[in-house]
Amino acid sequence: MAKRIWSLFLAGLFFVACGDDGSDNFVSHDSNLESGSSSSIKDVDSKNSSDSKGSSTESGNSSDSKNPSSSADNGSLNSSSSIKLDYNEVFGTTVSLDSIYDRDADYIYKTVQIGSYIWLAENLRSKSVHSKCYNGDTDYCSDFGRLYNDPTPNCPEGFSIPTMEQWQSLLDKAGKTTHLRSKGLWESYEGGSLEGTNDLGFSILPSGVCTSDSCSDVFKKAYFLAADSAGYVVFSYDKPNAQIYEGYNPDLYYSVRCLQASQQIATTKDLPDDCKFADRFQIDEEEAYLCYTNSKWYREYNLKSWPCSYETEGREAISKDAKTLHICRGERYTPASSGDLSTKYCTASINGDTLTHEGKYPRYCNGIQWIDLSPSEYLGACKLYESTEIRNFGTRQYVCMDSSWHGLTLQDSTFGLCTRKRFGELQTSTDTYVCKYHSWVKATEADKLGTCNEDNIMDVKPIGNEKYVCRNQIWERMTLLEERYGLCSKARFGEVIDSTTNFICKDYTWKTTTKDEVLGECTANNELETGRWKTKLYVCRNSQWDLASTLEDYYGICSLANEGDITKDRLYVCENKKWIETNAEQFYGPCTEKLQYTIYKEEKEMCDNGEWRKPQGDESDLRKFCTPDRELMSQYKNTIYGRAYYICTQSKWKQVSLVEYTVGLCNADSVGKTAVFKDSTYFCDGTRYWNTNMNSLFGTCTEQKEGTKKTYDDVIYICSSGQWKKLDDIQKEEDK
Repeated sequence: MAKRIWSLFLAGLFFVACGDDGSDNFVSHDSNLESGSSSSIKDVDSKNSSDSKGSSTESGNSSDSKNPSSSADNGSLNSSSSIKLDYNEVFGTTVSLDSIYDRDADYIYKTVQIGSYIWLAENLRSKSVHSKCYNGDTDYCSDFGRLYNDPTPNCPEGFSIPTMEQWQSLLDKAGKTTHLRSKGLWESYEGGSLEGTNDLGFSILPSGVCTSDSCSDVFKKAYFLAADSAGYVVFSYDKPNAQIYEGYNPDLYYSVRCLQASQQIATTKDLPDDCKFADRFQIDEEEAYLCYTNSKWYREYNLKSWPCSYETEGREAISKDAKTLHICRGERYTPASSGDLSTKYCTASINGDTLTHEGKYPRYCNGIQWIDLSPSEYLGACKLYESTEIRNFGTRQYVCMDSSWHGLTLQDSTFGLCTRKRFGELQTSTDTYVCKYHSWVKATEADKLGTCNEDNIMDVKPIGNEKYVCRNQIWERMTLLEERYGLCSKARFGEVIDSTTNFICKDYTWKTTTKDEVLGECTANNELETGRWKTKLYVCRNSQWDLASTLEDYYGICSLANEGDITKDRLYVCENKKWIETNAEQFYGPCTEKLQYTIYKEEKEMCDNGEWRKPQGDESDLRKFCTPDRELMSQYKNTIYGRAYYICTQSKWKQVSLVEYTVGLCNADSVGKTAVFKDSTYFCDGTRYWNTNMNSLFGTCTEQKEGTKKTYDDVIYICSSGQWKKLDDIQKEEDK
């Protein structure tokens, strides 16, 4: 459906233009607008030329797109540098239709030049991993182009994504969005219809929008991406103006138009209001304009053939070779200076004139160029040693002091002139200033506090809420350490402050200590001595300071002198110069009857019949001793084949079945006891639990199974008289 509507639309807009000799082998638009006052573009059915050599395929490619014309090889316009562009009086801008060949996409795009930019006249359709067709339907891609979830999709060579400013410029030139919209595709709404007229040939299509999960708004809206993730522009079926949104929404898939700057326009009326240096526009074969100093357009001329005389004094010209602005003066062209550009041209007619340049300082015209004047050249010699007479130079005032002109400052107006009598005087407004050599300058600490030398070293003086100390012949702000512990004077050199971080007084400053400064030298004479540095304990060992262990910090140093000593909490013993954990006997003493079954440190040892012993057999695997107070405690261990289950009974671990592990031990005290486990009933016969419902294991005992034997848990069962019976029980009955 969409493809059929799109084909009807295309048939009413563009046509195929081929060379007379049939050699032009890619699609081209009509490059001329209709004559007369009408601003609409000619509507010619593009299918009428389907038999020509230059006709397009259904996808828009030429019949020989692999070998496009030479002008399309580099993505440029299919036009020569001398193409004649049309100026549209209705829209006040250049409007011209053409085509480009995109080598990467192997596709020929229709283009339209509006003003100084060449736009794609159809939506971008190059494939990328961040693009999709509306609803995943390739017909929509053929009709409306692809939708992109990518801030930098791949435009044809030389083209780029338009900025928000370029989109706005296009909207300003069009006036109404209907002039940009395609015909016959936009839905109506309750208030009427905004059907497009496509007067500018821009052909905006209601291509809709998609997210990663769904698509919407086809035939209703078009979403176009702007460059640098700056935002996007939306054209809606029920809103006459475009909506501009700032910020790139990464969840959306947008339609994309690309553009490139053109160097050809129809007339000087189409020159942009502002320009950047060296921007250039060709208007016809003989006329070109060049931007100079980022503001003004000048026509290019060949200076050698363009006359310069006193009659043309002041004429402007741009050199084609040097691309530099020249002024005709003194019967020759000379380069314009910055003074020429910001004021007026210095020519013979105003020789000797003086004027203020950019409102800052005077300049003098010597008939050829403007010359900057100094205050002494303009005001005359300053002969007075000191004066209060104020004179103007440009926009600034000057006073003659000490045989030179001094420009007045805001501080001069606030505090008065800085004369010799006031040298060293302090004045305060927002900042503190001092009078020096006829100028008010920001005061330094030395200006505020006075001289700092050997005579007043370590003196302290305040400035506001801050204190400064004279040190190394300069005033330095007191540190927090100095405010807390006092000044580091010569008498305190070497003193160490015992705090979280050790500091030492050195060279009149508190500095971070080193280990040796605090602890001294580690030698054989002080072996095993300890000391603290930065809150941590160090021990002198083998002529170097080693960081003590946590146990050494807590219990002291373990050495040969205290070998065998046990700590007061009896947790550690000194052995081989290291603190190690005590064993049970070291902790409790000998294993006596009173300590029977006493367990030491997480099942490491147990007092058992007069000796401390370590776990053995199943005790080691289960990491538990089986003691009388743990009677019937259950444990399990992982094995290669699963788990093994145990119950503590009579001071030994007994391996049991999962049923016993779950419901309890089956012994002489629980004969006849029944228990339910995993939807089956079990009974205890004094030695083990038996499943009372053997049918659930072996199936129902029927006549057909009579005499059948089955084994369960190492016991043989036989089907007899409709019941599963133990073979042993049957034999016992037979023996009776």
